Amino acid sequence: MRERKLSSSTARSQKKAAATPPATREGQPSGDEITRSAPFRKATAEAESCVNDPERLQELLVGTREKINLLVIVAAMIYFVSPFDVIPDSVPILGHIDDAMVVRLALESVRGDLDTFMAWETSRV
Repeated sequence: MRERKLSSSTARSQKKAAATPPATREGQPSGDEITRSAPFRKATAEAESCVNDPERLQELLVGTREKINLLVIVAAMIYFVSPFDVIPDSVPILGHIDDAMVVRLALESVRGDLDTFMAWETSRV
């Protein structure tokens, strides 16, 4: 097969496109523009103040853990009701075992929080 020779204008436009960062080609700001933006500077300052304050960092980590635990529970519920499983529910016994295992893993990941909640709930009575 013979290669087709590109016209000089086509070759130039391809070189220019290759030299331009992908984000700029799509009309989005470049990395340099992002790092100079006010929201980025504000987020960076906030992160630095969080790192320098152990109590605030601990609070952030606890909040993050709570959100991750919630996400795990929601993901397990979605997996449980979804017809698209690793082992389809139409497979006898095994189809429901994978659902049960996902729910069990989700509950184990939040067991500490559930125990704390139960202790709080019983102390109110």
